[in-house]
Amino acid sequence: DSYQVQNLDIAFPNLSAQANLTASDGGGRAQFDVRLADIGLFTPEFSGPVTADGTATLSAGGQWQVNARVGGPGGIGATVGATLSPGGALSASANGQAPLGLANPFIEPRRIQGLAAFDLSLNGPPALSSLSGTVRLNDARLAVPTLSNFVEGISGTVSLSGGRATLDLGARLGTGGTLQVSGPIALSG
Repeated sequence: DSYQVQNLDIAFPNLSAQANLTASDGGGRAQFDVRLADIGLFTPEFSGPVTADGTATLSAGGQWQVNARVGGPGGIGATVGATLSPGGALSASANGQAPLGLANPFIEPRRIQGLAAFDLSLNGPPALSSLSGTVRLNDARLAVPTLSNFVEGISGTVSLSGGRATLDLGARLGTGGTLQVSGPIALSG
C-alpha cells in the first residue's frame, strides 16, 4: 500500500506549516516547511519569524532520519541532521550560530549579547554525556547590574565532551582589568 498527502497546509495565528507526505511498505518521507511568526513570543530580545525546512524519513525498519535548515532574526541559523534508531540510539549534529540574547530571560537581571557559533553532535542515548562539540564566542558582552559592572570582549571556546564543558574564555572587565576562565565544569548534578 502507498499513501500520499500533497500540499498539506496547517495554519494557526503564530505557527504555520506546509508539507508533502508519502508512505509505503512501513516507511515514509515528509518534506516540510515550518514558520513561527514571531520569536518574540518566547523572548522579548528578538522579533521576527523563525523558519525551518527539511525532510524527515522513516525507513521500513523503524529508523528516523531528519535533516533541516533553521533561520531567524538576530543571526539565528543552523543546519541540523539526526538519525534515531528503533532502540533509542541517537546520532545528531547541529552547526550554525545563535544570538546569546536568547538566554536573557533565564539569567535576568543580567543581560548578554553577541553571537555563539556552534558545531555540536550527540551520539548515543539522549543525555548530556552523549553531547560533544565546540561553542565559540567572539566579542560578546555581559551586563551585571547587581554588581554595577559589565564584562566585554568575551571571546574563546567551550568544548563539550563526556558530560563536561571545558572553558577557555577571556574578557575585559568594565572597571578595568582582564578576566581569564579556563578548565572543566561537570554538566551533571
